[in-house]
Amino acid sequence: MTFPILPRTLIASLCALGFSLGAQAESLDIRPGLWEHQVSMKSESGQLEQQLEMVRQQMEAMPPAQKKMMQDMMAEQGLSMDFSNQTVRNCLTEEEAARGEFQWGDNTDCEHNVVSRGDQTRIEFTCPDEQAQGEMVLDGDTAYTGQSTALMDFGGSPEKVTITHSGQWVSADCP
Repeated sequence: MTFPILPRTLIASLCALGFSLGAQAESLDIRPGLWEHQVSMKSESGQLEQQLEMVRQQMEAMPPAQKKMMQDMMAEQGLSMDFSNQTVRNCLTEEEAARGEFQWGDNTDCEHNVVSRGDQTRIEFTCPDEQAQGEMVLDGDTAYTGQSTALMDFGGSPEKVTITHSGQWVSADCP
């Protein structure tokens, strides 16, 4: 059973959203531990949504051993993904939190602007290599919301995808 483009697309989207805040870390207060991220993507043509549905159906029909193999593959990348609900779980270590890293991949080329007001921190970002841009609003140290756009390739045809994302801290313990 193959997944045409979706896992790469979804992972690329998540990597485009995850970025290192490095030098700005002292202005952020991100709680380390297990985080759950909800991701909703909408493409201009609807191709992405069709692929998401196809993957959801394929995952439901997958034999348990094959499903475990796919979950193990994602776990090697530090991710736990639920394609049905478009959620991702990952662990943010104490060190990553101290450095201001909130990421699912290596994205050192992203530029960002951090503005803090009270309990909220707004982060605007642009990632030229991934052709992505957007913003996240951290609400305290345990939740965020945001919206991004990315240019993704669907079989040789670039298309704008709008990504709405939110996340919340789940627990101090990581699996």
